[in-house]
Amino acid sequence: MADRITYEDKEQGSYSPFPNNQKWMFQDANEVKGAINNHADKIEEIEGNTSKFGFIDYNDTTGDVAITANEWTDVPNNGQGAFTNKLYRPEGVEEIIDVSTGYLDFSYLTLGSEIIVRNDFKITPQTNNSLLEVRYLLGQGAGEYALQFLSKRLDNGSGIPYPETPIFAIYMGEENTRGGVGKLQVRLSTNGILNNAGSYISIKLR
Repeated sequence: MADRITYEDKEQGSYSPFPNNQKWMFQDANEVKGAINNHADKIEEIEGNTSKFGFIDYNDTTGDVAITANEWTDVPNNGQGAFTNKLYRPEGVEEIIDVSTGYLDFSYLTLGSEIIVRNDFKITPQTNNSLLEVRYLLGQGAGEYALQFLSKRLDNGSGIPYPETPIFAIYMGEENTRGGVGKLQVRLSTNGILNNAGSYISIKLR
């Protein structure tokens, strides 16, 4: 917060015989007060519009999760890995993932904020040329909506892990999104195994 001049506006006092350029008049004091306080208003306006940046990195230790063919599977993230890093989160943000579910938690974000998520996981299909799909499920109740951001064939063989590091941006444009959660989900056209390493989340607060 910018400092301000808080004295009351000055009024005409005792008459001084000195020329105007040799005396400090009440109009001068009021002009200085007005100019400084106007600058303070501008500073606070700029500070209020400044975004706050930071990140949190959640390293998962859940291990292998079975994928059933053609069913959406939640990607877990318990945040218990050695490489979890919360040192550089923006001021006012405690968490961005609920580690009990692995879901994105937007409760510390304001409207107009945005995050960029880089996920890091491996998929091991039981059949070659399986179709992998990845999405976020966002919103609440009847307002829930899905945003699919990856669809690809795993065609280098079966029974081998395919590393994936998809990146996706999510913004808080309205309360339906901000008041809900973000479920990272994968779907495979055959049975397989999911192993999540974690998620790096860049945070820009409005």
